Amino acid sequence: MDKRTLLAVVLSLALLMGYQYFFPNARPLTPVKPVQNTEESAVGAQVGTGDQATQKAPIIELQKSLVEKDGDKGTGKDIVVEGALYKAIFNSRGAGLKSFKLKDYRKDLKKDSALVEMVGIGQGANYPLASTFPESSINIPADAIYETSTDSIDFTNAAGAKELVFSWSYPGAVRVDKVYTFYPERYSFDLEVRVTNLSDDTINEQALLTWSQYVDPEGKGDKYSHEGPISYVKNKTVTEKIKKLGERKFSDPDVSWGGFETKYFISAMIPEQPSLTRFAVSKDSGNMVFAELEGPKNIIPPGQSGTFRYALYLGPKDHARLQAQNVGLENSIDFGSWVKWLALPLLKALNWIDTYVHNYGVAIII
Repeated sequence: MDKRTLLAVVLSLALLMGYQYFFPNARPLTPVKPVQNTEESAVGAQVGTGDQATQKAPIIELQKSLVEKDGDKGTGKDIVVEGALYKAIFNSRGAGLKSFKLKDYRKDLKKDSALVEMVGIGQGANYPLASTFPESSINIPADAIYETSTDSIDFTNAAGAKELVFSWSYPGAVRVDKVYTFYPERYSFDLEVRVTNLSDDTINEQALLTWSQYVDPEGKGDKYSHEGPISYVKNKTVTEKIKKLGERKFSDPDVSWGGFETKYFISAMIPEQPSLTRFAVSKDSGNMVFAELEGPKNIIPPGQSGTFRYALYLGPKDHARLQAQNVGLENSIDFGSWVKWLALPLLKALNWIDTYVHNYGVAIII
């Protein structure tokens, strides 16, 4: 590489870093009052009888009960899920995610360095992907112990999708099924939360899906990049500074996705009904940061079920993979607003060259 080319590369990098330092692209969420959900919000209800069913039985008043079993306290059962790209450990406590390690990425350049871990939880904290129903007729604890007949899933060489099913029920009240679906060669997977009404009354359920992440208060962040909650609301990227988080605050509806990001990786929750979904962020005294999706209310008649569906992406900020989600997830990559027109084509060219040389260092030189 001649001196002029090297100088051009250095100046370009300096320009990009300087712009990101002096012109940050963060738009913090503003606290809003909780939306008063009416029957119009029931467009998201997955029930067969509609409004006629609501006339046959009264809806239970909000926060009827927090249904909890005597045996619901414990460590839970681990279920290992392994594919070509990651090794995950789910746990029956909350049917949540205990570990998610990326097989192609390590913490540093050393060959024996540990794999990148997407899950970080504090002692005694609930696992990410916990489902609760706080503003509903019937709520269940985030640490409820679910049942599953599966011990492990290995789809490394599988041709099709694999499912992991967790179930929790309380006789005469409610049954909750959480169904995870995994796909070969994808960092993304699906989650369906199915709520079945076992009572004699019509119930009104609103799911809250939570990604929880421990943040080391002594950790040194990168001032040139963002680490913390991120969302895509009304086609605009919104980031939050961890040190400014406290009590829960909600975004407006129309949330395409939300989650937690670091410099090179992102854990994103993608709702099926973005127009009826809000995003909430908060932090507790134990330095646990919470990113939450609050969806629409489902009116569920006796004996019927309501469903809440999500896609989940846990992996690298690979532009092609993010774009493949078709929800604007690629906007989590901050190119800088006025150099994006140049950076994006260069990135695509770099990735194209890498498919042939299989070495980004060589691709950059070319």
